[in-house]
Amino acid sequence: MIQKDKRWILSSQCIKSEFVKSNNKERINDNKAKLCLLFFTLFKAFIRVIYYYVVQYSVRLDKSKIGILTVIVNSDRGGYEIDNIHKITDIDNNTNYCIHGFNMFDFIGGRYSVTSAVGGLPLSLAFGFDTFHRFLKGCHKMDLHALNAQEEKNIPLMAALISIWNSNFLDYTTLAIIPYCTALSNLCPHVQQLYMESLGKGVNADGKVTNHITGVIIFGEPGTNAQHSFFQLAHQGSPFPIEFIGVVNPVYNKAQAISNGVSNHQELWANMIAQAMGLAKGKMDDNNAKCFSGNRPSSTLLINDLTPESIGMLLAFYEARTVYEGFILGLNPFDQFGVELGKVLAGDIRDQIKRKNTDKTYNFNSLDTTTKFYLDILFKGSL
Repeated sequence: MIQKDKRWILSSQCIKSEFVKSNNKERINDNKAKLCLLFFTLFKAFIRVIYYYVVQYSVRLDKSKIGILTVIVNSDRGGYEIDNIHKITDIDNNTNYCIHGFNMFDFIGGRYSVTSAVGGLPLSLAFGFDTFHRFLKGCHKMDLHALNAQEEKNIPLMAALISIWNSNFLDYTTLAIIPYCTALSNLCPHVQQLYMESLGKGVNADGKVTNHITGVIIFGEPGTNAQHSFFQLAHQGSPFPIEFIGVVNPVYNKAQAISNGVSNHQELWANMIAQAMGLAKGKMDDNNAKCFSGNRPSSTLLINDLTPESIGMLLAFYEARTVYEGFILGLNPFDQFGVELGKVLAGDIRDQIKRKNTDKTYNFNSLDTTTKFYLDILFKGSL
């Protein structure tokens, strides 16, 4: 298990603005307010032009650059100024004297980079460093659990074993992730990339062809959407494992609407529990169309809330689970050669398109029939 005891930490300041009422003597009239708004709009446009120039110039200076960000902070003089220009680079030493850099080491895959400089810089700027630091604490807590907990109490390890059982022994080829919380609606796409890019391999870490299932198809939606889209298939069609996620405390903990004697959050829990029970126990009926066979696998993850610490623990759980499953299956969960073939082929096709753009008489007769067909349609502009 790779330790992540030292997570790179980046700082930023949150800039808050508010409109306050003042007495009539100090109140800004409409014309001045309009002028201020116009000035601020022009200022932002000016910053975008400078930003564009810096990005383009920096690209020409440093081909190893993978991202550039212009940081505008509150100055000591009460106004705004361009404080610095930062880049995120994949090299260990920064030789460009005019640009500060945050290193992204080449052994950090994009799907694992949320706690590296690549994720840390924008998250710190978006939510503030204190929030990002709390997120890191949650990640670190799960890292320590995954590293030190006994096997039978190790949550990501047990989840990895369940996944292997479902895929290699029960022959399930898909997994649905269903959070009963709309705020986690983008969790499934993240886990989809993390899991499928890490474990979608045809050879083991030694380069030998595998003779077992390595990874499954990940998909999912929040529970309220899933119940009305693919849960029909889950209950009565071809079965597949489902991973429910429940949040104990609601995101909005103020007064909630009550319907049928329960709050919206309690209603979500009622449905989550019912769906898992229905999959497991099923229901017999004289009418076969209303018969549910049951014995359909599911598991449920519970987290206390959606604080930065809890989100950090949740994402680190999925990272550790993915890595454990890869190690057990003998895979290298940190490479992704499968994503490269399409990029290489696209480069060849791009060259053909470029030639056609510069020479209208150029044809695609040298290409295979399928590629020629699609490119001819593209330049024809209709089917």
